[in-house]
Amino acid sequence: MACLLLVSLATCVPAAAGHSASPTRSRAAAPAYHVYFGDLHGHTQFSDGKGTPEQAYAQAAAGGADFLALTDHREGLTAAEWERTRAAAAAATTASFAGLAAFEVKPAIGHLNVYDSTELPPIGLDGAALYDWIATRGAVAQWNHPRRNSDDFAGYAHRTAARDAAIDLLEIVNHGSVPLEPDYETSYIRALDKGWHVMPSANGDIHDASWITGNDERTALLATELSPTGLCAAMRARRGYATRFAGLVVDYRAGGAVMGSEVAARTGKLTVAAHIRERDAARGLELSRLDVVSNGGRVVATSRKRGTSLDWTTRIRVTPGRYYYLRVWARYLGAVDIETAWTAPVWVTAPPRTAGR
Repeated sequence: MACLLLVSLATCVPAAAGHSASPTRSRAAAPAYHVYFGDLHGHTQFSDGKGTPEQAYAQAAAGGADFLALTDHREGLTAAEWERTRAAAAAATTASFAGLAAFEVKPAIGHLNVYDSTELPPIGLDGAALYDWIATRGAVAQWNHPRRNSDDFAGYAHRTAARDAAIDLLEIVNHGSVPLEPDYETSYIRALDKGWHVMPSANGDIHDASWITGNDERTALLATELSPTGLCAAMRARRGYATRFAGLVVDYRAGGAVMGSEVAARTGKLTVAAHIRERDAARGLELSRLDVVSNGGRVVATSRKRGTSLDWTTRIRVTPGRYYYLRVWARYLGAVDIETAWTAPVWVTAPPRTAGR
């Protein structure tokens, strides 16, 4: 099971030129990952929110988050405000909290957050041009609330290998959308079916100065070390998951490969394993069902075990060119079962051809 530790992350280090457009491959020795919980979508008075960046980071740290990204709208963000946000993020970062400076762009194609960029893009970039701006700078991007301001980003058009490498997250839960749009799992499936390699995220999209304290949705990132480089690698490798409840620790693997990875396999059976626990047992969260989901939203395996922690191993039939992610259900305080967490997939690829064939 992944370890639960606090994280120190000031800013992300840009990817080296020529970084791979594919998820991390599984042939290397499996490292130990640590789970870090935070929120990747929040606003201040620098756009349409309240409060200052300094107040936001301080409140998030005091509220127990491992990290908070502030994402004020680029269209109204001045150069001075951007530099102040970056300075506040750096000043707020300690051994147990990370302040991230990012921004949200609002083109016609839909809203995106951009992380790991020291510069702001020109106003007016849209569609493929915006994707290319992000990709050429080695930044990381997230599709926000996919159906609130767009039709699933024009049906997830404009995919290329370079753009696929740059757009690494899709916001499957946005607290600001509730109750109009409880989650965006159908959008997540649609993007995956179109060939994009993205992990799901769950964020507050806070505008009212209740950063972290006003919502329990969290993005969980799996990293190998407590460093900016390690956590940026997690985002780029789509190594993480979305959860409605902070502290829900999920370890999901297929063929020994951690979520976000590629595993080479022929058509046949592959072992999937899930280990899940709730950090705060007093919450009263009972895990009630696990689904392995593949292309088109098809459920290929289900466990109906119940408990405050679950360990499940099964074998599923896989086909190269398909993805397999874990959906977690829970019963909260004796209420109905709800979809509670979604992981990044493991993508199955065809094994390399044998020499001489």
